[in-house]
Amino acid sequence: MPTEPASVLVVGVARNCANTLRDTYLTIERALGCFERRHWFVVESDSSDATTNVLRELASLSPDFAYAALGNLRETIPSRTERIAHCRNVYLNEIRTRHSLADDSIVAVADLDGINDLLSRAAVESCFVRDDWSVCTANQLGPYYDIYALRHETWCPDDWWQQHDFARALGIAERDSIRFACHSKMLEIPPTAPWIPVQSAFGGLALYRRQVLLRSSAVYQGAVDSGVGICEHVPLNLALTAAGERIFINPRLINARYTEHTRELVGKKQAIESLKTLFKIAKVQARRVVTGRP
Repeated sequence: MPTEPASVLVVGVARNCANTLRDTYLTIERALGCFERRHWFVVESDSSDATTNVLRELASLSPDFAYAALGNLRETIPSRTERIAHCRNVYLNEIRTRHSLADDSIVAVADLDGINDLLSRAAVESCFVRDDWSVCTANQLGPYYDIYALRHETWCPDDWWQQHDFARALGIAERDSIRFACHSKMLEIPPTAPWIPVQSAFGGLALYRRQVLLRSSAVYQGAVDSGVGICEHVPLNLALTAAGERIFINPRLINARYTEHTRELVGKKQAIESLKTLFKIAKVQARRVVTGRP
């Protein structure tokens, strides 16, 4: 059976996540306990809360925790997706130039806003039952939420916002356009499902083999040539798969249940299930009235 490499570098971007950062750090640290050495490098910008204070505190507690605070980028990079891509490219440069990292290290790209609250050591170890992957990305126990970063030839071949705009141009209402383009793709993937090969995915957590990033010059991009914003993960991942790298969603790599993107769906599902239950009860009661049976 394949084994985990000895070291992992956790990277991510942080903005206004002071309330979740400590707990996220501890959760990910426990989940990555299968690695002998764990290093962190976080890139912060544009926070209006105590995020930088928490980063400073974590750095003071561990010599393996480092961060870069880039200050206010909004004035020079007004586009949110391009701003995030800029910050991610800072840690990408760290990945490629930090000589203390072994080439076979794992790079864990993690969101730090609480999305990884269910991540466990068993979930991480499930990635290493096979060794034919370049990138291994997360799944959720609820609906799979990260359609923005997803590219799959059948499931989601294009940017869902383009599909949304197509529907809106036909005069379809906003809510129905979002349901068509995005919510309909939020499948609930059982942890027992086979691994899903994709051209791009993220889901709040992705494990990259460092050598994959070393042999590529691909970078994050937050907009296409026309200036239209895109998910910054997609250009990087598409460049990797075009070069022959293999990206998967690992259904057992569970990091969350529901997210801010899927809570609305969960509420609707629960309402539908409640109505079904009430309907069944009503049918039973009606049958009892007709038959006279208790």
